[in-house]
Amino acid sequence: MNAPAGPQGIEVFAVKHLPIVRAYTDKLGVVELLNQLVPSEMEVEPGVLFLGMILDTLSGRSPLYRLEEFFETQDLELLFGKPLEAKSFNDDHVGRFLEQLYETGTRKIFTAIAQRAVERFEVLCRHVHFDTTSRSVFGLYVNQTDQAEQAHHPKQVQPTEQVGKGSQRCLSLTVIVRIIVRI
Repeated sequence: MNAPAGPQGIEVFAVKHLPIVRAYTDKLGVVELLNQLVPSEMEVEPGVLFLGMILDTLSGRSPLYRLEEFFETQDLELLFGKPLEAKSFNDDHVGRFLEQLYETGTRKIFTAIAQRAVERFEVLCRHVHFDTTSRSVFGLYVNQTDQAEQAHHPKQVQPTEQVGKGSQRCLSLTVIVRIIVRI
């Protein structure tokens, strides 16, 4: 961690609202749920990577390849409840996790989280409306020379791939759920 040194060598972090976000994800059991749903043999648990992406997104959003850099200035033990290093969020780990997430199915994960929210927050479900917010991730591969952009709807279910001089993949991930209940 690269935190500014405070008085007498105390590390100082500007955690802002992130501990509150973590408290809600703890109440929902998001990390444990993702660890159950997403098979992985990686050294970093899928739930931890998912929580990291949530925290980053709700902090203003860094590009996914810069998650490691974002977490270098955060109190990881406070945010994750255990000692972690920022390198746990390097682009290789995040990329492998996103592939596993896609294979598991984002709808399955979304449904499981929404169902937990209804149960754990005792939401009455006479009338329910789901409003999702998505973040799209796309770009050209490093060895690519073709700079053509590909149209992509942010709530598109399948990643799209353009083949020709180069390839470009798009992946959408629904990260925030707002449940509106009318009684």
